[in-house]
Amino acid sequence: MYKDNRNERVNMLNELLVNGASADSLPVLTQETLLIWGNQDNVFPTYLAHQLNSSGQTVYRLIILFHATSHLGKKSRLEIVKDAGHVCQFENPDSVNYLIENFLLESN
Repeated sequence: MYKDNRNERVNMLNELLVNGASADSLPVLTQETLLIWGNQDNVFPTYLAHQLNSSGQTVYRLIILFHATSHLGKKSRLEIVKDAGHVCQFENPDSVNYLIENFLLESN
């Protein structure tokens, strides 16, 4: 699986690193969006989560998701998981499952 199209993926990542990602063609999300972040995330610190959830400005040029912050829309919701890092779904699965379950139930 990871060997398929390796050259294409490398070329795409090189292009993103050099020129950044263009989010101009992405539509603004109109549905509710849940962002779950660990408060001890050392890969993407929580200040990035707050910027991603609020301003709609480019937060981190190298990551498409962060470059497209203005496309999350006004219905995004940020939940910070205590005592969890970058893989909070493994580090604190009960909290993450609780957040997802409540988000889904509220959406119905």
